[in-house]
Amino acid sequence: MMDEYEFARLFNSVLKSHKLEDDLVCSKLKISRATFHRWLTGASAPHPLGQDAVFQALDELKRENESLLNSLEIARKRSSKALRSSNITVEVGMLAGTEVKDAIKEAKEKAIEWGVAYVTFNFNGIRFSISRKANLEEALTEWRLTKNTGSVIL
Repeated sequence: MMDEYEFARLFNSVLKSHKLEDDLVCSKLKISRATFHRWLTGASAPHPLGQDAVFQALDELKRENESLLNSLEIARKRSSKALRSSNITVEVGMLAGTEVKDAIKEAKEKAIEWGVAYVTFNFNGIRFSISRKANLEEALTEWRLTKNTGSVIL
């Protein structure tokens, strides 16, 4: 059985070693930020019968975070590989009445989704080639500068 100060010392130690954020801990334990702060400072502690459950929940939160980080790392590696490896360009058509901003945005989204180097389309006589890394504002600026002639490649 731990008193408030022993609990606070262990609670702080576990939070630090597990690298857990305050908001996640509060959410997982279903406690308020005020209660969290009282536990951190030793002003109060959970009932002695519930203290083990607190540390079990923190261990579970750590495992969930590690699993999420692993998943994100795998996704980042796949994304990075996809960004480097594609040499494919896909030609699409836009429906009449589509705004140029919407066309550029959707082309970028499709380039990402399909994992291709460029999605190309014609818009009022200007040829666009939009990559996964395209910047919408740069594309709009380039389009305004090349209106009536040329092409936009981003």
